[in-house]
Amino acid sequence: MATPVSYRDLCKACLWLGLTAYGGPAMVGYVREVVVERRRWVGAKEFADGLALCQLIPGATLTQVISYVGLLLRGPAGAAAAAACFIFPGALLVLVLSALYFRWQALPIVQTLSHGVAAVVVAILAYACLRLARTILPTLPSLAIAVAACLAYVWRANAFVVILGAAAVGFLTSRGRGEPGETSDRSGSPVGAVTPLVWSALAGGTLAVLLAMWMAAPRLARLCLVFLGIGSVAFGGGYSMIPLIQQQVVDRLGLLSTQVFMDGIALGQITPGPIMLTATFIGYAGWGPLGAVLATLAIFLPSWAILVVAAPRFRTWSQKGAAQGLIRGVIASFVGMLLSLLVRFGTVALTDVAGVLLSAGAFTALLLGVDLPLVIAAGLVLSVLLL
Repeated sequence: MATPVSYRDLCKACLWLGLTAYGGPAMVGYVREVVVERRRWVGAKEFADGLALCQLIPGATLTQVISYVGLLLRGPAGAAAAAACFIFPGALLVLVLSALYFRWQALPIVQTLSHGVAAVVVAILAYACLRLARTILPTLPSLAIAVAACLAYVWRANAFVVILGAAAVGFLTSRGRGEPGETSDRSGSPVGAVTPLVWSALAGGTLAVLLAMWMAAPRLARLCLVFLGIGSVAFGGGYSMIPLIQQQVVDRLGLLSTQVFMDGIALGQITPGPIMLTATFIGYAGWGPLGAVLATLAIFLPSWAILVVAAPRFRTWSQKGAAQGLIRGVIASFVGMLLSLLVRFGTVALTDVAGVLLSAGAFTALLLGVDLPLVIAAGLVLSVLLL
């Protein structure tokens, strides 16, 4: 039996991934490279199964994948540690930039960096599509599912409907064989489940915090309830949450103006980590650091809890032969989503020669094997110099 991965190694890896997590779901390919190919912590098949599960449940796909890796390696506590370490660097940077923003109400460099980051993200998306297509789309039916899913996402189809449709087509086109190149599970041990007592304590603690907030700061409590609800139902990754957040926070509750909300999204784009960290900015806008922390917890907690509850049952079910076709369809739909993001971001970000050159240079560097963190760092510097 393989030696268990230590919490120290797991946390160090997740902190580093959190510091370099530009591009949202496009980073899934880099995470796979780190945990499957380099460190060999997780088998290729169990990583693919986890990616399928993360597509089927709400939340930011990349954060869910990181949590799933932690769950496989160290159980529920590992899932919590992995998620916390991955989210922390980006949340801290958003908190600092939020403080600067609300003090001076303008950060001109943000727009420049945002443009440069967008160009680099296009390169990351293109590279991720290429790498993932090679590793998890080995057949013509799976490639066709990815293309069809891409077209559906471009036409703004409901994400959950697209995923279910891809799963159905994957099942119908499957012949019951495993994917080429699949590897066995690292240890074969089942994913640990959280005991009812722990869930009761977590639910009770959350309820107590919400009640205390309702008495001391009703508007903050209302914001946290909104984020808890959005985090529970938003399928299709973190980007699907932005319209929901705008509808509830800007239009319904009136906590921010549209311009300030858009500035918050820009801050989220130039900092690493999930796009859902816009919640950190919104929490800070009304209630300072405490509001930022509570809002961040509220947006991430529901999807994390759903993952931890669903993973043990899903992993058992995924070992059945009939499940493999469904899983292959879901994974193919994920590549389709990345392709649709590539189309959407490319039309917005590559509007001038400098942006095209920056994106092409970043893509070429990735093809040549330059490590992603170095590409991102160079992109940030060049965006200031060229854009």
